Amino acid sequence: MDVEEVSKLASNDSCHQGMILKSTLVFSMTCPLEKILRNSGEISMYKTLHYEAGLIGQMLYLDAVAKGMNASGVGCFLDEDVRDHMSMPSGVTPLYHFVIGFSANSPPFLPYTYEYEMYNS
Repeated sequence: MDVEEVSKLASNDSCHQGMILKSTLVFSMTCPLEKILRNSGEISMYKTLHYEAGLIGQMLYLDAVAKGMNASGVGCFLDEDVRDHMSMPSGVTPLYHFVIGFSANSPPFLPYTYEYEMYNS
């Protein structure tokens, strides 16, 4: 597959979000979810794993903005399609997706751009 085909596939797996096609980097944070939940014995670990993925995303976002890029967490993705297209091993689950590098003038994110510019003017 070439880069364009991979980008389209990633966009499809992410509920056809345009930011996927405009980004430089798209990635998925994964973990052996069932194994972790089974070994911890606590259902609250599910929430903790998502908090940790969100914290990593926040650090990536801040670093990207500090370097003059933009970034965003991807709010919608299809777990099974991602798992299949990325050939993830059995038991590995995508928790959080993230994109880096699209333009600050990207139409899907103009409200965020406006807010960002408002605080930096």
